[in-house]
Amino acid sequence: MLYIISYDLIAASADKYQALYDELERLGAVRVLWSQWAVRLTNTSPSALRDHFRGFVGANDRILVTAPGSNWSSWRALVDLNDV
Repeated sequence: MLYIISYDLIAASADKYQALYDELERLGAVRVLWSQWAVRLTNTSPSALRDHFRGFVGANDRILVTAPGSNWSSWRALVDLNDV
């Protein structure tokens, strides 16, 4: 299933989030927009992914995980979601 992981990172230092970026890449995610990644995974759910990634962000940060299925649209995304 295709999942979209979006976030607002509140901390001033981007270096704080390298572990988040590394984990997204480890799972095979690709960056779609600057604060949004897409990944295809099986045997998980949006809430399980949300809970997993909460360990990589601060208490004031925000995470949104969605599973858009086949009903989505984009313009000038960094990658084609059909290829994810």
